[in-house]
Amino acid sequence: MPISIRFDRRPEALVALVSGRLDSSAAQQFQDELTAALKTPSPRLLLDLAEVAFIASAGLRVLLYVAKQQKAHDGTVELCAVAPDVLQVIRISGFDRFLPLHPTTGAALGFG
Repeated sequence: MPISIRFDRRPEALVALVSGRLDSSAAQQFQDELTAALKTPSPRLLLDLAEVAFIASAGLRVLLYVAKQQKAHDGTVELCAVAPDVLQVIRISGFDRFLPLHPTTGAALGFG
């Protein structure tokens, strides 16, 4: 399944609803779309990963790249509604130490 990203720009955050597989064939598109969306800066980038079935090292690399870009602009990257298999990879790789995790996008936005 190819990667798909839908953006919802809010005053407090840019929400990216991601679906598909974040593997080596999708990583560059993922990075390009996030980079383009962040040309209009946002203090928070919320990545809703509920519909991401798989993440490979190439997808992790993009998360690291975008987190560094956001940090350089005093912003954050936060992960929301991460699917169990992807969450396991995030935790094993240690990415949960620098990317905040939220049970839902609504919770990250303060809606519950």
